[in-house]
Amino acid sequence: MRLEAPREMAEELGQVALLRAEAYYAEQPRSRFVKSFMKQFAEGEVASLRRRTQLGPNSPPECVCLVAVQPDPAGNSQVVGTMDVRPPASQGGRHPMGVPEKDSEGAYAYNVVVAAKHRGKGFGKALLQEAARLARANWHAQRMYAHVAADNEIASGVYRCVGFCDAAAHLGGNTANFDGALKLGREILLQKDL
Repeated sequence: MRLEAPREMAEELGQVALLRAEAYYAEQPRSRFVKSFMKQFAEGEVASLRRRTQLGPNSPPECVCLVAVQPDPAGNSQVVGTMDVRPPASQGGRHPMGVPEKDSEGAYAYNVVVAAKHRGKGFGKALLQEAARLARANWHAQRMYAHVAADNEIASGVYRCVGFCDAAAHLGGNTANFDGALKLGREILLQKDL
């Protein structure tokens, strides 16, 4: 397994986008249009990734995309997992969505996806660990945040396994300054000190 930013090759970006489309539509009701929707989603995601990962003239990119790559049986590189990391506000960019407003040193992990046939093999953990290493080493982030669906025990377990816990625990139950960031719908804000 190799962890890295995706190469600026249409094929690898396409694999990232398709993996995300498959994850997005996995929970959607099946219809005859799903494949068409997935193709459209993937095309939009490639364009969005190119835009979000571009360096600004004096600022970091909106996010860094990481991929877990493994050779397929033919020896070609295959993206088996992916995620994005937003740099902290202290790096001169805008405040990352998902990070509590008063935390300028917090990075944000999102879009964590592992291909269904590769789940349970450590790819998600490896991606999250690499994201934490990158955020600390490159951006001097002090914390990393992520949201997880309240009912997604598997994803919650992966985050907790690499050191994330409920952000409310770090606040001593005082969440007044973090309203809106602690829950997005039925999601729980997690935090990891770096």
